[in-house]
Amino acid sequence: MTLLAAARPSIGQMMEWHVRQNATGLITAGVLVILLMGITPLLPQEHRKRARNAIIVGLLYGLAILVPAWAGTYNFQISDSYYLLRDFLLGWTIVAFVGLMVFDFFLRRWGVVAPKIVRDLVGAGLFFVTALMILRGHGVNPLSLITTSVVFTAVIGFALQDTIGNFFAGLALQMERTLSVGDWIEADGNVGRITAIRLRSTTIVTKDGDLIALPNGIFLKGKVKNFSKPSGLHRLWVKVGVAYAHQPNEVRAVLLTATREAPGVEAEPKPDALVWEFSDSAVTYAVRFWISDFARDDGILSGVRARIYYHLRRAEMEIAFPQRNVHMQLVNEETRKQTRAADINRRRSVLAGVDLFREVPQETRNELAERMRRLAFGDGEVIIKQGDPGDSLYVIRNGEVAVLVEVAGAQREVAVLRDGAFFGEMSLMTGEARKATCVARGDAIVYLLDKAGFQEILQQNEQIIESISAKLTQRQLALEAQREGAAAVSQQKVEQQSGQLLARIKNFFRLKA
Repeated sequence: MTLLAAARPSIGQMMEWHVRQNATGLITAGVLVILLMGITPLLPQEHRKRARNAIIVGLLYGLAILVPAWAGTYNFQISDSYYLLRDFLLGWTIVAFVGLMVFDFFLRRWGVVAPKIVRDLVGAGLFFVTALMILRGHGVNPLSLITTSVVFTAVIGFALQDTIGNFFAGLALQMERTLSVGDWIEADGNVGRITAIRLRSTTIVTKDGDLIALPNGIFLKGKVKNFSKPSGLHRLWVKVGVAYAHQPNEVRAVLLTATREAPGVEAEPKPDALVWEFSDSAVTYAVRFWISDFARDDGILSGVRARIYYHLRRAEMEIAFPQRNVHMQLVNEETRKQTRAADINRRRSVLAGVDLFREVPQETRNELAERMRRLAFGDGEVIIKQGDPGDSLYVIRNGEVAVLVEVAGAQREVAVLRDGAFFGEMSLMTGEARKATCVARGDAIVYLLDKAGFQEILQQNEQIIESISAKLTQRQLALEAQREGAAAVSQQKVEQQSGQLLARIKNFFRLKA
């Protein structure tokens, strides 16, 4: 027993022997651990865990070299599989170090951020090659392993075909860069922000804070809406019904003002408001605006709706809803006369302010008022167009009308007419073509007096023709003098041209000369 104890090597001798036998691997692991400890503080925060795991595996390899020395002193038998697994630890450390240096150290300093799936594939490929080298170093032929497992591999491949399909789908997503981490998407009926694109699935977090894992195959087979591309801007719609009693342009102006003031709405591109639909109970308007923070779309929509509500209330515009109104009103001849009289009085007051009819007898003005028609025009609508035939006159009840004259193919604004002004008089009196284009600026309400309504009055009151022709002549000559910068027109010239105009008017209305 004494001789056997003396012949048995000590644990120190055993450790020394194993260290010498594995000096290359131990030095390699030691150098890698030291380098990893040095570069860890230089790596991005999210990748430092990789470096710490590699350091732990490297230390485990060093410890694994010393375990056989301890086992040998107690006659414990260490199998060949242990040494194979021990070398796999070294191989894993080497592959992890190479990946950290390439992807997280050098490429990031050059401004290149590789997709996670590319990094994983490269790492898996390097480890596969390293594993083949380790197996060959331990006397194992990798080809024999592959040959004996062909049937098993086929069975596994058939069972995992969906998983394999998702894997390649994830690879395609990473290569195409259609989707990226941080994008807001809608896929398979789910809306959320992408948090990770993995080999098999893509995870999103919904606005309710729920985590959903979507198989990557969904993104290739179905439709996916990306709210974050091609830019961070996204357009939202708000539809609101407003009562028919309100002018569309006035409503649109209120809606746009309310939308621009809402928090989260981008100034560019500018919001717009459309007349969307004539519904049963209201005119439906669509307000469209852009946001840059999709995560807050519900809150921004709520803010826009609230602003629209308050702006419409202040403008005394009714937000309509489906309803049926039964108006109980006593309708008889007396109420009809009162309504008609109020409308005629309004027309008479407008005509009283028109200098063309100021000297016309009151009774005749009343007849003219009864024959006029009320018309409403929206902003930008053309009331009359230069060069078109015409036989009517317009009197502005309220609003503004811009007068445009086309010269050398270009239109020029020469005047802006307001309440009480009239235009189109020469076409009414002589039938000549329009000399200018008149366009509503904002909403405008005008009264129309056409030839048919005016002719009967002239036939009954021929004496007013001379007064009207004189007024028209003075107005025309004054405008010409203003344009040409000439002095005041002489009375003789007024009388001469007034006589010529009078003859044209009588001829147009087929009155006796």
